[in-house]
Amino acid sequence: MEEKIDGVTIHYMAKFDKAGKITHVTDYKFKKEGFMNKFIYKNVSDITSHWELCNQNKYPFITINNIDRNFNEIFFDITNISNKLEEVSNSIKEISSCYNKFFLIPDYITERYESQYYYFEFPVINTHSELIANQLFDYLLDNIS
Repeated sequence: MEEKIDGVTIHYMAKFDKAGKITHVTDYKFKKEGFMNKFIYKNVSDITSHWELCNQNKYPFITINNIDRNFNEIFFDITNISNKLEEVSNSIKEISSCYNKFFLIPDYITERYESQYYYFEFPVINTHSELIANQLFDYLLDNIS
């Protein structure tokens, strides 16, 4: 499926399991350069070019990094595109806190993130990573200007 929002074509792609249930939906922004994923895995080789593309287009830069077999870490950078760092940080911290409580994320995972001045990194369950990273991109775009 695709739709056009503010002159940008958004493509939605769904993945299905063997039973035919949707496992997750990923959306991509389509720019003149081609498809742009809203996030990138931290261990890939083209992370620098993705950061440059985000920076040029004033998009949030979001990475997913593996913590262990059950959890990933999401990091975002909006320092070059927003002057609302503290406001956005507090908002994401509140959302993350609710997520952690709701999904019973253990303290040994969450405690290392609590002392950040700007809450730009947070843990998520591995299977939620892409969905959360995609939504975080949209949320940040909506809240940074």
